[in-house]
Amino acid sequence: MRPRPILSPILTEGDWRSSRVVGWVTATLLVTSAGSALGQPTVSDNLFQDGKALMEQGRVPEACQKFAVSLALARRGGTLLNLALCRAKEGKNATAMRLLAEARDVATRDGRADRALLAAESLEAVRARLSWLTLRPAAGAETPGLTLFCDGETLSPGAWGTVRALSEPEGSNTTTRRSVYGVAAAPDGDVVLVGDGGYAVSLVVFDPAHPTTSARAGVGTTDFMIARYSGSGELVWASLFGDSAHGNSVAIAPTGAIWATGYFDGNLDLGVPPIQVSHGGNDIFLARFAP
Repeated sequence: MRPRPILSPILTEGDWRSSRVVGWVTATLLVTSAGSALGQPTVSDNLFQDGKALMEQGRVPEACQKFAVSLALARRGGTLLNLALCRAKEGKNATAMRLLAEARDVATRDGRADRALLAAESLEAVRARLSWLTLRPAAGAETPGLTLFCDGETLSPGAWGTVRALSEPEGSNTTTRRSVYGVAAAPDGDVVLVGDGGYAVSLVVFDPAHPTTSARAGVGTTDFMIARYSGSGELVWASLFGDSAHGNSVAIAPTGAIWATGYFDGNLDLGVPPIQVSHGGNDIFLARFAP
């Protein structure tokens, strides 16, 4: 497992100095917030100071909550950046990526090159820790009433086909990319996805909320990925097949049988004999799975 980056987000509303620590930036407190400097601290100022104190104590989730409320009361660039860095340390990388991008833009607009640089460097580090999911429904998958969820967010059909960032469990050694190319709805409301996963890493986590039970070992350089989720978003089962395979589309028969297709190069072991051998280049496969 690669060493985890070290991060101490205690940036003030004033100036800061920074030094690199394992690719991240440790910000040092120099001055108080604007309100406190005038001798009239606001509720937002007090929450901001509470957040910094909690970060110094290592109470990251509580600190993030303080920064979030402070930002809601007074939207300041320094508070925004502190919240973004706090979310990254908390392991909520997808949220941190969004906040860091906003903090970078705000700092650039405000002429704060120091904050813009910190946000940009932190954003680059966060992106490297993310997993990515692409939903590309197969023909006929747009079943009326079908609802897809991603990280607790409801995805409208208009959001399908876009690349989305997924937060990874803290400390997991997982793939940095997953792609879904086929989606099919089952009569019971379940959803089956096929695509690519693995990418020569040790584990793929199919449900970040349950990293231990939903992890599957990668097989080859790129694996054919198939997974079934309940209508409420719970993982039913998932599998990876390699050694260099890609899933393209999936359909579910009235009997419940699942048919998936894709292509592979080299050998393809679907768990039942015989092992399929490519005749040169990429060969198409068609596989049937029990419900």
